[in-house]
Amino acid sequence: MYNITERTQLQYHPKNPDLVLSGSTDGLVNIYNTTITDEDDALVQVINHGSVHRAGFLSGRTIYALSHDESFSLHPATDPDNNAEDQTRSTSVT
Repeated sequence: MYNITERTQLQYHPKNPDLVLSGSTDGLVNIYNTTITDEDDALVQVINHGSVHRAGFLSGRTIYALSHDESFSLHPATDPDNNAEDQTRSTSVT
C-alpha cells in the first residue's frame, strides 16, 4: 500500500513533525512515521480516496483529500500512539 505512482502532495503534520502525509494518483493518501526505519512499520494510516489532486492536514486531527474528479472528503487522523478502532469515520462531498 505504498504510493507507487506520481506523488501529488507531501505535507508534514502541523503538530508532530515525525508524521508525513503523501498523496498520489494511485488514489492513496498515506501517513508515515518518519522515526521508524522499516517502511512497512512506518505506515500509520492509509486512506483510499481516488486520484489525489490535493491532500493535507486541516488540523492535527483531520485530513482532507480532493481528487482530480473534484470529490472532496474529510477523514479523522489516526493517533499513532492509540490504536482505537473508532477512527474510521469519514465524510465525502462530491
